[in-house]
Amino acid sequence: MMKNAKGFSARGLLPQNRPFRVLFGIVKVILLAFIVILVIQDCALFHPSHDPGSLAFLTARPEFEVVEFTANDRAYHGVLRRRPARNALWEAYGEASPLILFFYGNAQNAAGAMRSFENFRIWPHFLDFHCLIVDYTGYGPGRRGRPSARNIYADALAAFDFARKLPGISQIIVIGYSLGTAPAVYLAARRQVDGLVLLAPFANVYDLFNNVLPIFHGPLRLLVRHKFYSDRYAEAVTIPTLLIASRDDEIVPFASAERLNARFGGETSFVILSGVRHVRHNEILFHPAALESVRAYLSEITAMIAATTAAE
Repeated sequence: MMKNAKGFSARGLLPQNRPFRVLFGIVKVILLAFIVILVIQDCALFHPSHDPGSLAFLTARPEFEVVEFTANDRAYHGVLRRRPARNALWEAYGEASPLILFFYGNAQNAAGAMRSFENFRIWPHFLDFHCLIVDYTGYGPGRRGRPSARNIYADALAAFDFARKLPGISQIIVIGYSLGTAPAVYLAARRQVDGLVLLAPFANVYDLFNNVLPIFHGPLRLLVRHKFYSDRYAEAVTIPTLLIASRDDEIVPFASAERLNARFGGETSFVILSGVRHVRHNEILFHPAALESVRAYLSEITAMIAATTAAE
């Protein structure tokens, strides 16, 4: 085969000298790695699911109901739990009471998350408030659309706007867990929510990826397609916020939660757990210390709201 003076083959201008072949091989490996990173991001961040068994379990009980609504040309599905008509809240709030709007982790769905709350008897820790969970785009029945940062942010706004129109709701308190902390922070920065609780929160999506493969710095951040930036939106959040993180979280770096805590524009409470992991049975979400902190926060924030309302 004929070669030109620079050592490339005349047929395809491919490098024939050994240094060029090595360099060409390295470039191919890097390009392949970039392609793989771009492709597997969705699989790493999102695990869309539907749980018809949990949905059937919940709808067989009178306090749960399926909700469906449309916003921005998207059809949404969720599950609402109404507090019992006559309970301890009745004297305090009468016909209307607060609602918890919950945003779940990347491998959950509305029905599954709500059933786990029922199984763990979480309602006393939520002060028996109403609770609404709406499926993200791509999750739940039908799995319509594809999950993305942009879609999930839009889902959060749609869920809040729907919840605000529900009868019998006095305040809306937002709780986010893991991936769900991103839409929770975004929502609190864009709408007037009455409280914000974040369990296993992260400052930005780069921290999650760097916890697995620490290369996403500088220009390589351009490889990340789903831009979850809680640290940017936190500055606009001025309401009291509760953050709960574990030093031993193997998914969300503890340092990321610390950085997020420092970015909020309002007062924060930062609860630190030790020896609690992320993925095993959602330990952080249902840890007794975490639940007690949530209960105390809800009691404090609703008392503050009631005092402000009475003063007016």
